[in-house]
Amino acid sequence: MGAAGALSNALIPFAPTLDAGSEDAVIPKLPSRVYARRTHAKIPFLTGTNGDKGTLFSSFTSNYTTTEIREDLINSLRPSELAQDELESIIDQVLELYPDESALGSPYGTGNETFGSSSRFKRFSSIGAFRLGSIISCGTPVLTGLPEGGDKNFQSGRKQLNRLSSDCDDGVKSWEYVFTDPQSVPFLRVRSNLTLGLGSPANRTGALELSKVMVDYWISFAVGLDPNDGKGSKRPVWEEYSVNCPTVLQLENGNTSNVADDYGEGAMDLFLDNPVAFRH
Repeated sequence: MGAAGALSNALIPFAPTLDAGSEDAVIPKLPSRVYARRTHAKIPFLTGTNGDKGTLFSSFTSNYTTTEIREDLINSLRPSELAQDELESIIDQVLELYPDESALGSPYGTGNETFGSSSRFKRFSSIGAFRLGSIISCGTPVLTGLPEGGDKNFQSGRKQLNRLSSDCDDGVKSWEYVFTDPQSVPFLRVRSNLTLGLGSPANRTGALELSKVMVDYWISFAVGLDPNDGKGSKRPVWEEYSVNCPTVLQLENGNTSNVADDYGEGAMDLFLDNPVAFRH
């Protein structure tokens, strides 16, 4: 009970759970297997993520050594359908693709700046893993589970959904975005677009203009299943996602535009080519 009580303070105490015993379950199989069977709903959709989703779920003060990151990744993926040595081999490949170099880590686009932490924070945030840690709440240390953010879940997850859907010859349209507008906390950078998408932007330069654009895309899609109705704010045509020419809409004040979806290709391929290992 003590452990359960401690874990109840986790930022996200519950996660989707497979129910392999029933085909009528909400999640009967891994998403990759559901798509392989072509049994998913055939409806248009919008999807996307924030440019730096991993920073919010990483401990700014932890010392993320390579050994610790490796153990965190392996532990977060067990039990696994894969043999232990096979899983460990895949994790070793992940660590090779995410070297301990500040300029390559998240928050992205910040060069060698570590914001008073270390390059290891940026590396851990970029990959995304789970570990128990502590945060300060009302002056009191609280044990918390730090969820899995970063590329392993968020970036590769959005790519998987659009790639599999676009690869199906069923005429389902999809549009993908990446929110890249920097926010007020430097070491978190681009961690959330929730307030802008709901029309309640933060009080910072350009936030209101970007919020109007986002809301108009969302409303257009909600009304006609297409974000490009041409009504409301002046905004770029959001290009449909295509496997042959994958593009995403970069949502950023003063620089909202369609860009090639070529981010982290080597690492993304590893995640997408091993869906069972990463529970995708």
